[in-house]
Amino acid sequence: MKLKAWAAALGLFAGGMVLGQAFQGDIGQMRDVTPAAAVSTAETVYAEYVTLSLNAKSAAQISQIADEARVRMDLIQVKQNAEIIRQLTLFNSKK
Repeated sequence: MKLKAWAAALGLFAGGMVLGQAFQGDIGQMRDVTPAAAVSTAETVYAEYVTLSLNAKSAAQISQIADEARVRMDLIQVKQNAEIIRQLTLFNSKK
Protein backbone atom coordinates (compact mmCIF):
# COMPACT_ATOMS: atom_id res chain seq x y z
CA MET A 1 0.00 0.00 0.00
CA LYS A 2 2.87 2.39 0.76
CA LEU A 3 4.23 1.83 -2.74
CA LYS A 4 0.91 2.85 -4.30
CA ALA A 5 0.74 5.99 -2.17
CA TRP A 6 4.34 6.84 -3.06
CA ALA A 7 3.67 6.28 -6.77
CA ALA A 8 0.55 8.45 -6.60
CA ALA A 9 2.48 11.22 -4.84
CA LEU A 10 5.25 11.02 -7.44
CA GLY A 11 2.67 11.19 -10.24
CA LEU A 12 1.02 14.23 -8.68
CA PHE A 13 4.41 15.87 -8.23
CA ALA A 14 5.36 15.27 -11.87
CA GLY A 15 1.96 16.48 -13.05
CA GLY A 16 2.33 19.56 -10.88
CA MET A 17 5.72 20.29 -12.41
CA VAL A 18 4.24 20.08 -15.89
CA LEU A 19 1.28 22.30 -15.01
CA GLY A 20 3.54 24.74 -13.20
CA GLN A 21 5.71 25.09 -16.27
CA ALA A 22 2.69 25.35 -18.57
CA PHE A 23 1.04 28.16 -16.65
CA GLN A 24 4.12 30.32 -16.46
CA GLY A 25 3.05 31.75 -19.78
CA ASP A 26 6.26 30.64 -21.43
CA ILE A 27 5.12 29.08 -24.66
CA GLY A 28 7.80 30.93 -26.56
CA GLN A 29 9.69 27.74 -27.25
CA MET A 30 6.74 26.35 -29.20
CA ARG A 31 5.52 29.56 -30.80
CA ASP A 32 5.66 29.38 -34.58
CA VAL A 33 7.68 26.16 -34.43
CA THR A 34 7.32 23.90 -37.41
CA PRO A 35 6.06 20.37 -36.78
CA ALA A 36 9.47 19.07 -37.86
CA ALA A 37 11.20 21.20 -35.21
CA ALA A 38 8.80 19.97 -32.52
CA VAL A 39 9.53 16.38 -33.53
CA SER A 40 13.24 17.15 -33.44
CA THR A 41 12.90 18.48 -29.88
CA ALA A 42 11.07 15.34 -28.80
CA GLU A 43 13.68 13.15 -30.49
CA THR A 44 16.42 15.03 -28.64
CA VAL A 45 14.71 14.32 -25.32
CA TYR A 46 14.38 10.65 -26.27
CA ALA A 47 18.02 10.38 -27.38
CA GLU A 48 19.14 11.90 -24.09
CA TYR A 49 16.94 9.42 -22.22
CA VAL A 50 18.48 6.47 -24.09
CA THR A 51 22.03 7.69 -23.45
CA LEU A 52 21.42 8.30 -19.76
CA SER A 53 19.59 5.01 -19.27
CA LEU A 54 22.45 3.06 -20.87
CA ASN A 55 24.86 4.67 -18.40
CA ALA A 56 22.60 4.15 -15.37
CA LYS A 57 23.92 1.87 -12.67
CA SER A 58 20.65 0.85 -11.02
CA ALA A 59 16.95 0.40 -11.65
CA ALA A 60 16.28 3.43 -9.46
CA GLN A 61 18.42 5.61 -11.71
CA ILE A 62 16.65 4.32 -14.82
CA SER A 63 13.28 5.02 -13.19
CA GLN A 64 14.36 8.56 -12.33
CA ILE A 65 15.64 9.15 -15.86
CA ALA A 66 12.38 7.83 -17.33
CA ASP A 67 10.32 10.05 -15.03
CA GLU A 68 12.33 13.13 -15.99
CA ALA A 69 12.03 12.32 -19.70
CA ARG A 70 8.27 11.82 -19.32
CA VAL A 71 7.90 15.17 -17.58
CA ARG A 72 9.89 16.88 -20.35
CA MET A 73 7.75 15.20 -23.04
CA ASP A 74 4.59 16.21 -21.17
CA LEU A 75 5.90 19.77 -21.01
CA ILE A 76 6.47 19.78 -24.78
CA GLN A 77 2.91 18.54 -25.29
CA VAL A 78 1.43 21.13 -22.91
CA LYS A 79 3.32 23.94 -24.65
CA GLN A 80 2.18 22.66 -28.05
CA ASN A 81 -1.41 22.58 -26.81
CA ALA A 82 -1.09 26.13 -25.47
CA GLU A 83 0.20 27.28 -28.86
CA ILE A 84 -2.69 25.50 -30.62
CA ILE A 85 -5.17 27.23 -28.32
CA ARG A 86 -3.47 30.58 -28.96
CA GLN A 87 -3.63 30.05 -32.73
CA LEU A 88 -7.29 28.97 -32.60
CA THR A 89 -8.19 31.97 -30.44
CA LEU A 90 -6.40 34.27 -32.87
CA PHE A 91 -8.18 32.62 -35.81
CA ASN A 92 -11.55 32.89 -34.06
CA SER A 93 -11.05 36.59 -33.27
CA LYS A 94 -10.37 37.35 -36.94
CA LYS A 95 -13.74 35.99 -38.05
